Amino acid sequence: MKAKRCPICDTVYLAFYRECPNCMYKEPLNISNLLAIILVVIVVFLTFFYQMLSEADFLGKIYEKNNLKLNQKEDISSTKEIHLSSMIDLSGLSKAEILDIRRRAIRNSFVFSNIENYTPNPRVYNIQDNLPWISAYEIVKNGTDNNLNIAVGPSRHSIMIKNPEILLGYLIPDYGFRDKKNEPDEVDYFFPKKLIWNEKTNTLKIYFDYRIFMQKYNFSNLTVYTDNTNARDLGFDWIYCKEKKGAVFSAINNIAKVPYKMKGLYHRGYACGLENGCNNYSPLESEMVFKIVSKNAVLKFKLWKNKPITPLQKADINYEMYFE
Repeated sequence: MKAKRCPICDTVYLAFYRECPNCMYKEPLNISNLLAIILVVIVVFLTFFYQMLSEADFLGKIYEKNNLKLNQKEDISSTKEIHLSSMIDLSGLSKAEILDIRRRAIRNSFVFSNIENYTPNPRVYNIQDNLPWISAYEIVKNGTDNNLNIAVGPSRHSIMIKNPEILLGYLIPDYGFRDKKNEPDEVDYFFPKKLIWNEKTNTLKIYFDYRIFMQKYNFSNLTVYTDNTNARDLGFDWIYCKEKKGAVFSAINNIAKVPYKMKGLYHRGYACGLENGCNNYSPLESEMVFKIVSKNAVLKFKLWKNKPITPLQKADINYEMYFE
C-alpha cells in the first residue's frame, strides 16, 4: 500500500490519509479536487433552488384561490362601477385638442385622477394634426376597402382615449358585413357593457356582451386584437395572463407563458385605406392575440410598470376581461 512522508515532522503514513497522525499537518487541496467540490456545491444549490421555485409557484396559486374565496364578501363592499364615456368623432381635430380630451378624461377618472402632473405619454400619443380617425360604425358596417367614408362618425379609438380604466380594449376588426338588415350598434363596437373597480384587490373587471354579438352574426369563434394604449400611457408596460378560460392564444410565444413588454401606440398609419393615412393603432402584437372558443370566456392579467422578476410577483394592477 502506498505511503507518504510528512513535510513537517518527517513521519511516514498511508497515502489515502490527508492529515499527518503525528503533527496534524493537513495537505492542501489540489485544483482538480477543489473544482470538483465547487461543482458539487453548485449542482446541489441549483437543485434546491429549482425545487423552491416549483413549490412557490404551487403555493402561490393555492394562495390566490384561497385568498379570493376568503375575501369574496369583503370584495363586494369594495367595488365601484365605473362610468363609461361614449364615443366621439376625433377626425380633423388637432393633436393639442385630442391630448386635452385625454387630460380631461384622466382628471375625471375614478381610479387614476390622483396622478400628479399627468401628461399623455409621447411614446403612446405619437399622433399628427387634423388627420382622420377610423369610424367605429364604418369599419363594422362597410369595412375599409374603398370606403371613402371610413372616418365618418364616432371614432373607434375614442373608446380608449375617453375611458382610461379600459387598460386593455378591443381593436374592432374590419368586418365589412355590408348587411342592411343588421345596423351596427355598441355590441358590434365591443363597447363594454360594464366596468368594475375593486380597490381592495386592486383589480379592474371589464365585461363585454359577447353572446349577443355571436347570436347576431352567427360566428363560431372570434379573434380578438387588443389595444393596450391605456395601460402603456399610465405606465403599465408589462403584462402576463395568469389565468384563462374559454380562450386560446394564437401565437406559440404568448403572454400566458412569460411576462411581455407591450408596444401599443397611436400614430399616422394607413389602415384606414385613405391616401394620406389616418391616426390609428399600431402594431399588431401576435403575443397578445387570442380567440374566444367557448361561452363565458375569462382572461385575467397582471400588469407591472417595471419588468417583473417572476410571474408570481405581485402586480401593480390586475385586469380581468369577461365575455358573457
